[in-house]
Amino acid sequence: MSDPGSGARPLNSDSHPVVFHEGLAAAVMARVPIHLGTGGSVGGTLTLEKVGLLKRQPAAEWPTRYRAAREVFTRTGNMQIVLDGLTHDTRSERKLSRLLWGSCIYLLTLALVGYLGLAFFSHFIGPTINALRADMELVPSTPLASRSDPIVDFLPMVLLVAPFVLLGTCLLIWITGGVSRWAARLGGGAYIRDNASAIAMRLIAAMAKAGVPAEEAVNLSCDLLDSVPAARNQVQTTLRGRTLNASSEATLLRLGAHFQTSATNRMSVLRVVLPLVLTSLIGGTGALAYSVALFNPLVSLIHDLSKPTRDLPIGNLPKGQALKPLIAPPPIAERRVDPTSARRTNEGFQPGVTS
Repeated sequence: MSDPGSGARPLNSDSHPVVFHEGLAAAVMARVPIHLGTGGSVGGTLTLEKVGLLKRQPAAEWPTRYRAAREVFTRTGNMQIVLDGLTHDTRSERKLSRLLWGSCIYLLTLALVGYLGLAFFSHFIGPTINALRADMELVPSTPLASRSDPIVDFLPMVLLVAPFVLLGTCLLIWITGGVSRWAARLGGGAYIRDNASAIAMRLIAAMAKAGVPAEEAVNLSCDLLDSVPAARNQVQTTLRGRTLNASSEATLLRLGAHFQTSATNRMSVLRVVLPLVLTSLIGGTGALAYSVALFNPLVSLIHDLSKPTRDLPIGNLPKGQALKPLIAPPPIAERRVDPTSARRTNEGFQPGVTS
């Protein structure tokens, strides 16, 4: 965070444009991402060629954001705070992008591992399941059993279409603004709003110190930030009815610190909640579909194999298949041999003599 008073120095009106463009050129050479916004003949990311072109252009062709930046620098002489305003949106989006990329990499890894697992199941295990189902037709008691499992039959088509669906999803995310824009849509918008409001308060404090009227200071700061309507409304609502002057600088800086603390707290919450929600919803749904695809054919096969036992209870079995009641063996005492009968048997037996 730069102090609104840092970097300011007295300049005459003729040197303002030269110093301003030198500061922009230095920022570009330092690879500071600056987006010019819309509203002029030159737009997009600022480059050295565009800096030279803007020097020669008439004021009517300047982009709105460039015009506001030049006016703020003319009023305050502070290039650092102007650069903070020109780069706040890119820096906020990069933070949100880094926050979301970790979850995206995890989900892509999960999808790749699941794809390989389904391919192995479809190639090696699926045909065996269908072969067992085909053999079940030979059993008279299971004539209605399906010859193949619908999930096993559908898996090759899923494996063929899945890569194109993944590529289409990535292309859709890129077309609709990339990962950073989706992070803003998934809860990061409030962080961008509070961060923009914090920088706007510092800009307004610097302009109030220079004697710029309140309404003009608010409009210039919001134009410089290229703020979304939510941030512009928040700044205007906060300062509505206030009279700004040099003594308002401390109050405005405290408001900026408040919004910056709010933005920091929101980022801390997003850093925990957003990856957890994405992993739970998308990863959990994928894991459930993967489990159903793998285990449902096996469970269904076991269910159909047990059909004869379930449909033919013991009381209704055919007579030839009815279970016979178990007969208890005689007691041990009854199975003992009588010594007298055993001796008579031995006496009556003479080896070599036949009757």
